[in-house]
Amino acid sequence: MIVFIGNILDFIDKNSARSNIEYSQFNRLIQNGSPITFYNYECPIRSNLKPYSDLEFICEWQSNIDKTRLIKNQNLEKRFVDNVILPLKQINENIRYFKFLADLNPILLYPETINSNEKRKNVKRIMLKTERELQNEADKLFGCGTITIFRFSQIYEIFEKEYLEIYNKIKYSFKDEKSSEIPISDYFKQKTFRNLLDELQKHCGIQNQPLNPRFIELGKRVASSYATEETIIRNFLSKESWFENPVAVPNESLFTLPALANGYLGKEKRGTWIFVNGGIKNEN
Repeated sequence: MIVFIGNILDFIDKNSARSNIEYSQFNRLIQNGSPITFYNYECPIRSNLKPYSDLEFICEWQSNIDKTRLIKNQNLEKRFVDNVILPLKQINENIRYFKFLADLNPILLYPETINSNEKRKNVKRIMLKTERELQNEADKLFGCGTITIFRFSQIYEIFEKEYLEIYNKIKYSFKDEKSSEIPISDYFKQKTFRNLLDELQKHCGIQNQPLNPRFIELGKRVASSYATEETIIRNFLSKESWFENPVAVPNESLFTLPALANGYLGKEKRGTWIFVNGGIKNEN
């Protein structure tokens, strides 16, 4: 057991980006043999965004999992699984690793893509197919049961009231700032929102995007949905026996995502974040 724990902590120490506080939290969970639930997100695949109206983008939802992070970054994923997940499972049966399929994106971020019953049904079929195919691929690549693919809409169905209350509270906290194109919020620093907008341009495939109302609105929706989901995970889902002690393993955005999570929750409730996938260092 000592050898396993030492190897795991050594890998985390050398190959991740995290604060000393988060490292000590993670260390304590391992040393105590506590249940640990690792998680991150997988965005559903879509076409490039196109302007639709003053406040809306549209896109086509796709089921080509070859474009997902799980497939494109499988070598990094395998390093994390081989050096953290599998060794932990040998000494602690209560280790879980979830990838949330962000299937609320059509509803919250791009509602015009599901503006008819036919479109809603089709998008739901695509999300179910994506979940199924990602699970099959994860089982083949990393071993059956090592990673669980889970649509976040299933969490939303349980905590819909809480989700919408928090989401609307955050989203409608944004106010226009006369001296800047970037709105201000009760929960996020202006710089944090500016960084998010910069990252969204690359993430969404819309480089050199002007700071028009449509793009600002998308940023508000992304910031609000992400902060809401972290709050649901920390304040509600973590109380469920199958999701104890959540440890985020983000695969993108080293600084912005924790800042968004901190904005609404506060640092004391944010929990443990270990940047091993996206923040992993090269071996050379």
